[in-house]
Amino acid sequence: MEQEVILDDPIEIPHNTLSVYTFYRNERERKKVERLMNTILNRRPILVRGFFGEGKTRSAALAARGIEEIILNGDKQFIKKYGKLQIVFALPLRKLRDEVFRNYFPDCGFKLKAHDEVCPSLKQRLKQRKDYLIALAEHMKNDNCIYQKHIDNLKQAMRNNRIIVTTHTLAILPTVLSYLMKKKPLVIFDEAEDFLERISEGLHEDVVEAIKQIDEKLYKKIKRMLKKEQHKYFMRHSTLKQLLRDSVFLSATFPRVIEEYYYLLVDRELDTTWVFSIGSRPKDVMIIYRDKLLWKKYSEWKATVLTQVVEISRFAVNKYNVLGIVSRNYALTNDLQSILEKMGYRVVSDLEKDFRKKMDVAQVIIVTTKGKLYRGVNILRKGISDINVVIGFYQGSFQKEHYPPIADYLTELAGEEVFSTYVREMTYAKNLQSLYRFVRKKENRHVMILFDWRFHEAFYHFFRNKLYDEIMRVEVDDLNKVADIARQYI
Repeated sequence: MEQEVILDDPIEIPHNTLSVYTFYRNERERKKVERLMNTILNRRPILVRGFFGEGKTRSAALAARGIEEIILNGDKQFIKKYGKLQIVFALPLRKLRDEVFRNYFPDCGFKLKAHDEVCPSLKQRLKQRKDYLIALAEHMKNDNCIYQKHIDNLKQAMRNNRIIVTTHTLAILPTVLSYLMKKKPLVIFDEAEDFLERISEGLHEDVVEAIKQIDEKLYKKIKRMLKKEQHKYFMRHSTLKQLLRDSVFLSATFPRVIEEYYYLLVDRELDTTWVFSIGSRPKDVMIIYRDKLLWKKYSEWKATVLTQVVEISRFAVNKYNVLGIVSRNYALTNDLQSILEKMGYRVVSDLEKDFRKKMDVAQVIIVTTKGKLYRGVNILRKGISDINVVIGFYQGSFQKEHYPPIADYLTELAGEEVFSTYVREMTYAKNLQSLYRFVRKKENRHVMILFDWRFHEAFYHFFRNKLYDEIMRVEVDDLNKVADIARQYI
């Protein structure tokens, strides 16, 4: 019983049970996906851009499935040209990984899990202490680790040409293995700018030592691809180039400076294609304050803004029963939750452990930028898959934010100014991603009340004139009048 829960055993796939065509919603989607398949096969490395909610993840998942089916069905001409491809679909969060695997690859994929997901004893140790790396080291030293079985299953799945669905953090394992197996990795990174940040965080030495206990050959290969600095391993530039040469990036907010200077990092130009939805739909409305609310002046604008939020909440909850708020930090989240609860609203925020359970009856849902729920996964409850009114507060960047080794490579190859642009773009991306945890359906009209002009800067930076095709902008000069203007559009 235990093994059924914690292990994914690869199974042989009857070829005639596969059919990507059963996934298509209509003929238009079929053509869009097949164009993307052709692009992925022939123009890597490639960036797949698209506005939020355009269907980038779905289109890429169906394209990956289509390529996989051709390989598994043994088309001789295709196999001769592409048969050594190993598809890896990498996502930022475990929950999103599980969702994509369940929806698109249950019969032709393998879900590569983290160590603590597979070993019950490691999970138990993590409950006793917060430090993952110490718990892992103790687990490898004292427990009967069964992660070896999971790695063996991964290898077998790759021999059988299964799509590997995993997280950004673990994507390097099947990528390295594919080279060891004389295959060619085709790695698809969803929410791609998150991957850039993940690889920049490095891998702690205890994790690498844990791999040594599991697979000596894989351990040696990983050590050759990484360089050690203090207690962490970082990707060598040569490794980064190898990993990114054939990658596919999916993103609404991929840093343009990386796109522009990709050839310096990888020795190849990054090609770009766009995914668009076709058909008429209502324009969203952006009601935006024409100034910046700086956190160091929070005491000066706090009372005015909280009063405005209460007024907007009255209109929005009265009409739509629910309101979404993007907070800039947990201090503001706490203040927003406190005042709205005093007004009698049922509020849930990501400060709470049972966030999802409380969301079922919440009238106001608060998500914090750079919190656990700010990107990648749909946070909304079953009864409501979209929120029509969203309030946004902007989180700026901090000098302490640093992104090695991407930072080192960019600085060395293109200069300090380019790196500064990269940090600013990552900040733009985090704020927009937070906002679009609530705005989920293109066919609905949304009203976004944004208390900071930097939201407009972020939108314009990534989408230029398309911003005005998607959104009607209403500018407000007086902070005291934001709620009055918003009431006219809610």
